[in-house]
Amino acid sequence: MLGKAIIKYHTKSALKNNRAKRQNISFPEAKEVGILHTYIDAKALEDVYGFFDLLENQGKKVSVIILKDKKQELKVPEFTLVDFQELSNVGKWSDSVQKFFNSQFDYLFHLDLEGSKLTDNILANSKAKCRVGKFVDEKQEFYELMVRPEADDLHKLIQQIYQLIKRF
Repeated sequence: MLGKAIIKYHTKSALKNNRAKRQNISFPEAKEVGILHTYIDAKALEDVYGFFDLLENQGKKVSVIILKDKKQELKVPEFTLVDFQELSNVGKWSDSVQKFFNSQFDYLFHLDLEGSKLTDNILANSKAKCRVGKFVDEKQEFYELMVRPEADDLHKLIQQIYQLIKRF
């Protein structure tokens, strides 16, 4: 698909031209948060769902986008499910993804152990005040806060992210 081939160009451009005001705000003051995740398996989705519930129970408005392959059948009514194929031939996302990255989240949590060109593009375009994800040295420009998980385990990453943001 041509869209995937030119996504790297769009990502560089978004990083350079995105004028979103970035700041770390106090987590108790945060009202709206986003979660970005690439579907791998049911266990990882359970971990994401648990984090979603935890944040909602603290009074946060939570928006979740799950990137998945078109072949993967998922039914999660609380989440926005986006097929990789929703990227156009010119590298433009569907309206639901554009709405997500144009949201003024106080925090955007990227809950993947490995990034991708597609998640990098969403992070680069995001208007979130504080983007949080796994530490990867060459991806520092995509985040305001990064966590180096004790193990390569999504549950541990989520726990450490939560412990970190609670301190703010």
